[in-house]
Amino acid sequence: MSGGNFSEAIQGAADRSVPRDSIQAVKQAITNELRAADGGLEVEHTDFFNHSFVPDLILRWPGQDDVRELFIRTDTTPAYLAEDISLVPDRRPIFFGLSAVSEAASGSSAVSEASRSAGALVTDADGVEGFIERKRVNPLMSLASTAVLQGGRGVFDRENAAGAATALEEGFASAKAGQGEETASTAALIPRLLDGNRASRLLHVMQALWVSSGASAADFPAALQPGRLDDTSLLHLLGLDPIDDVEFWRNLSADLTLEQLAGLRVERPTRNFQLLIRANLDRLYARAARVISAETGTGATRDTEPRWVIEHGEVGLRIDGFCAYVFDSADKLGSRSDSEGIPVDVFFRRLQGLREARIPISRAELSGGGRRVTYESESIEDITEDLEFRRFVNAMESAAQVRRVVAKLEDGKQVKCNLTNSTATGFGSSKFLLTELISAALLALADLGAAERGRMSNAFDGWMNELYRIRSMQLQEYGLFPVAAAKRPPRGIEGH
Repeated sequence: MSGGNFSEAIQGAADRSVPRDSIQAVKQAITNELRAADGGLEVEHTDFFNHSFVPDLILRWPGQDDVRELFIRTDTTPAYLAEDISLVPDRRPIFFGLSAVSEAASGSSAVSEASRSAGALVTDADGVEGFIERKRVNPLMSLASTAVLQGGRGVFDRENAAGAATALEEGFASAKAGQGEETASTAALIPRLLDGNRASRLLHVMQALWVSSGASAADFPAALQPGRLDDTSLLHLLGLDPIDDVEFWRNLSADLTLEQLAGLRVERPTRNFQLLIRANLDRLYARAARVISAETGTGATRDTEPRWVIEHGEVGLRIDGFCAYVFDSADKLGSRSDSEGIPVDVFFRRLQGLREARIPISRAELSGGGRRVTYESESIEDITEDLEFRRFVNAMESAAQVRRVVAKLEDGKQVKCNLTNSTATGFGSSKFLLTELISAALLALADLGAAERGRMSNAFDGWMNELYRIRSMQLQEYGLFPVAAAKRPPRGIEGH
């Protein structure tokens, strides 16, 4: 529904001959427009209509404490609106005109000042539509649309809403381009349009856009409370239409940590969420991992292409029915053992993937026949290529199990892979890039086929090459190093 159709739908509902049907239809038509303005909004209908101090609709946002009451008004003349505002002080209400908010109300200082002072939003179908139209062509305007519904204050009729939407849209563009004067103009307007919380949130988004241009956060032309982009604003950005610009997401989240990622309430792994993690793969670190099969993990779907997820507060990579969850502390793994390990023949099958990735095994612990032994070599980097190791394994009973192995990464760090509980950790306080740890963990702890290994290899290779290109271009731009001199980030798995 677009181009004035919301106004027509609301007016058509109001013109119904049966009062009860008309009231329900009006509420539903307004609800439809509000949800078009903010897809995450939840709207509750009350049993009242056009009441002085009992709302018609109650607006809520999942995962947030924000609640806003909406009062439908059939008369939007200044005198009536000013009185309505005085009847519900300190409740930050929304007054939604069933007909267009009159120019007199928009120009009335009494209504404008009273609504702004009380944190009340006075609007109508055309006012809300002004933001809906902008967000259809500019995903960032979804942030503004939501902010207005949550904390807008003042009169937002057709003209005022259009002016505010234009100013915010231009402000986002100016911040993203690092244009100080234009950004400062919008930053000064935002506190007049929104309450303190929403104004602060939107200004932090603008600062993030400013930083994404390569400008310094300290040079952002507005006073801000200290702190990074808050999780609510980041979540809203992740839920927007795809912003396919890895450099944007990289600059936006320079201080992103695995702990912050795990704390996000991401209900579905959007394209933007994938880009956020990909943009930070050379600076996101983990100390431990656990591999879960689709049968025991969340959901039983098989992802043919690697896909980042957050499930139960854990960041993971899903592929082919397995998920490798990563943690910032090995303490989060617990100490359980699910089995005695895996049969030797299964372990030797998995070696193919480890060899393709050039990840040697430096130590192995096996059990069988009532014995538990550890094998390592002082002279051979990969014990699985040691003939003595093969003889050692063959000398054990056929029921021998491989319990633990140590995998050696390209930079010399070692990963302890525990096959009794499908976990991987480092020694001491070692930490690993996500691609490093996940590569070793999935190849040692999961039965990935050749096709799945190839897809993971190609994905990791492509993601890290993309970051290498961005970093090299930045170094060249600053005149620090030529591209050839920039150190390439670890690749995780060699390409095929």
